[in-house]
Amino acid sequence: MSPRWKTTLLFLALFLISPALSGQSNAYATESRVDMASVFAARVPVMLQFGKSWCPRCKSTKPILDSVARAYAGKALVISVDVESNKDLVRNFSIRLIPTQIFLRPDRTEFLRHEGILQEQQIREVLGKMGVQ
Repeated sequence: MSPRWKTTLLFLALFLISPALSGQSNAYATESRVDMASVFAARVPVMLQFGKSWCPRCKSTKPILDSVARAYAGKALVISVDVESNKDLVRNFSIRLIPTQIFLRPDRTEFLRHEGILQEQQIREVLGKMGVQ
């Protein structure tokens, strides 16, 4: 067996075994579906973050989203959308990569879309531009 194949097999084995060693699995917990009718019924600006529960970059933003959600409670909604549980929303919003954040006005129109990670201050700035105090 060539060294290249050995390296490939070693990488594959580590990829499959490492979650078991850390107490995690490659499977992800399925989150509930997001009901957009209920979301828009609140009549406030909305930030949707599309991601997956096992995605490291998506996980890293959870404390940021939690903090923003607390700070803007009653003024804006911050919702994490699992792409596997909400394939219809992924299709409707043309999501290409994760994480993706979409900011929606209360009238359901898109204000801003961002692919990648947004820091808390950046999210607060966008919400401020949307008129959220």
